[in-house]
Amino acid sequence: MISFCFFWGKTFVSDSGDTFGYPAICHMLDVSLVALSLLERAEQIENFNPRFQVHTHEQAKWIAFLVALHDLGKVSPGFQAKQPGLFAAPKALFPFSKWDEKDHGRVTFATLPTILEQRIGCSFETADQLSRAVAAHHGTFHHAEQSPNEVGEGAWHTARVQIVDALLECFDLTWENCPFVEDSYSNSAFALFLAGLTSVADWLGSNPQHFSYTIKTTSENENFCLKKYYNERLPIARSVVDELNLKPSYRRYPHHTFGELFQFDGKPAQPNSTQQTLLRLISELNPHEPAFVLVETPMGSGKTEAALSVVEQWLANGVIHGLYYALPTRATANAMFKRVFDFLKRITVETTQLHLLHASADLQAEYQALFNKPLKEITPKDIYDGEERDTFTVRADEWFTSKKRGLISPYSVGTLDQALMAVLKQARHFFVRLYGLFGKAVIIDEAHAYDTYTSELLENLLLWLAALHIPVVVLSATLPERKREKLLHRYAPNATLPSQVQYPCVLAVQPSSDKVIYHTVDCSDSNKTFILEYLERREEQHHDTVEQLLQTLLQDGGCALCIVNTVDEAQALYQHLAMTLDVDDNLYLFHARFPLEERLITEERMKRLFGRDPSERPRRAVLVATQVAEQSLDADFDLLITHLAPIDLLFQRMGRVYRHNNKQRPEKLHPPRVICLARPLIEENDLESCNVNCDTSIRQLIRKHFGMSGLVYSPEVLLKTSLVLREKAARESTLHIPRDIQSLISKVYGPANTSCPDHLSEVMIAFEDRDWISNSSEQREAKNGTLP
Repeated sequence: MISFCFFWGKTFVSDSGDTFGYPAICHMLDVSLVALSLLERAEQIENFNPRFQVHTHEQAKWIAFLVALHDLGKVSPGFQAKQPGLFAAPKALFPFSKWDEKDHGRVTFATLPTILEQRIGCSFETADQLSRAVAAHHGTFHHAEQSPNEVGEGAWHTARVQIVDALLECFDLTWENCPFVEDSYSNSAFALFLAGLTSVADWLGSNPQHFSYTIKTTSENENFCLKKYYNERLPIARSVVDELNLKPSYRRYPHHTFGELFQFDGKPAQPNSTQQTLLRLISELNPHEPAFVLVETPMGSGKTEAALSVVEQWLANGVIHGLYYALPTRATANAMFKRVFDFLKRITVETTQLHLLHASADLQAEYQALFNKPLKEITPKDIYDGEERDTFTVRADEWFTSKKRGLISPYSVGTLDQALMAVLKQARHFFVRLYGLFGKAVIIDEAHAYDTYTSELLENLLLWLAALHIPVVVLSATLPERKREKLLHRYAPNATLPSQVQYPCVLAVQPSSDKVIYHTVDCSDSNKTFILEYLERREEQHHDTVEQLLQTLLQDGGCALCIVNTVDEAQALYQHLAMTLDVDDNLYLFHARFPLEERLITEERMKRLFGRDPSERPRRAVLVATQVAEQSLDADFDLLITHLAPIDLLFQRMGRVYRHNNKQRPEKLHPPRVICLARPLIEENDLESCNVNCDTSIRQLIRKHFGMSGLVYSPEVLLKTSLVLREKAARESTLHIPRDIQSLISKVYGPANTSCPDHLSEVMIAFEDRDWISNSSEQREAKNGTLP
């Protein structure tokens, strides 16, 4: 019998300065016990894949045993030669050569499949898939065509087999009852889950502060008992998982009424029509299954609260144990963080983690306030509402702030790209992010807001979320019909939408059924009528036009929002208004190019001045902004002046006008007014020198008639939007929300396009061809970069 303590796996330095080896098998067991602790809630395994017909506790132990084998490759000459003084086996029995493979992950992948195939009797494909998953714990998958160097045969192979058998015995398992003989374990979804679990367990199990190196590599084996070591380390692993609040706690959440979940102006909220309809739809679903849910209702109709109320039901029913709320921008994620924090404070009865995931999260005061460390100066004093920090049920630990770990947190809010990296195959440890989403609900807000490349990534993410039985809630106020169908069919390929989906609506589908449950929403409580002005002015007239409009319309007070499409345009307009407009020093600029700390301070100021609370609202003010003010910003204005943008985004911008009903509006700005400023439509004489078959001529035409906006947005969509608005403004001067949303979006994006003047027909075709080429290229690039 070969001593388990022959082979070192980790090194440590004693107080005297001597370097010792920690046995590889001990580290393998530490990591596997962390994995077992993460899996101990049987419901998580049961919910993962209903095809697995294994007792859930038994299955957890089998998966943890597989995780233990991740470092089997350390029992090889190439790895042991890195610290030859720590290798305690007789050199005569274990030969070395100059061709030995040094990458122990590659050795694991090269040697483990044969052992599993022989011991389990499973197919080589299953053994290969399982081995590939656990061997990828350093971030990338190994491939069979990449042949390793010498991995060690003879005594090396015998030692690896004995270690595998000894670890199996520690878990009180026998090869005869191994579930991995079933081909269902060879599917890609399980392999990615296993790879993510292995990496996370390895990170936690490699921390010597928790798993101290108490045993040294030695040639003696008299006093070492692996089963005793197992029993000593298991409580440590459980405490590590408990300390980080990583263990899913199912059915700990009692059901709450809507008024218990949300409060407005200090009073329990009553669900509006959107929220009532969605809750009714959810009651028609299987309460213990995940689902794809789509909410399409107007801006300001309470979609966030509706989505969170669904999440609360899934939590109470044990379908999920956490949440990732994905938004398009850092500004919108910052704004949502506090709302999710308040939601968690009302539902959690045990301590849990909440994290903010984007590049500048460490500068966000409300996030930093959750850490058990000295707070930054910008921390709001009222973040805790007077509570002591150590009594909080919602907190944030620094372990999750390291790269790649954020999505492992039970609850998090962030930008969509954090979730999209879960399906980018070139991203190291992408499977850790996918594992982090497992067992949670994913809310995707502002689903209409993404370009072609990002939309393709989002569709692939939905495919993998469906494969892992992860429920999804998609929110949008202005979703084109084609995009709705794509998102639904990526999650549920065989689902059939109703022949005619009437906006506004909610719909849902579950994996066990292809039936789409669909309800229209009576949004009469969200009805708004806007005065629409569509103004065509030459570029050099734009600044003066905006100034004159503001001087006239804000005479009696009011708060105006001016949205332009680029930072340069925003800066130029702001500078012009600063010299010519008198608004009592209440002229503000907001765009994405601010230094991070200044941008966060500006966000807070905007929420304070223009948010739900009217107490600090200025009598007269103007905010000049880019698209950062367009999505999910809970700000309220009396007037909108906007540059031409795609019709769905114009509706989003309109969602910042008359957003709350608790404001006193100037009489001159009642009813609400929206002014769209565009360049003059392309005339026939503009086309005389333009060759529509020449890309250079088309680019010049785009630049002349759409400026920099033609580089930000599709020129085809801009042209169609301008035609639709021109026609609408000529026919009637009002715009009705939500009544006009679906019809106008269909005219721009759907087959029912608005009529196009004869002289623009060839230009429209040229724009369409240009967009098709660009979109195809972006889709191809996205597909090449994502998991197949």
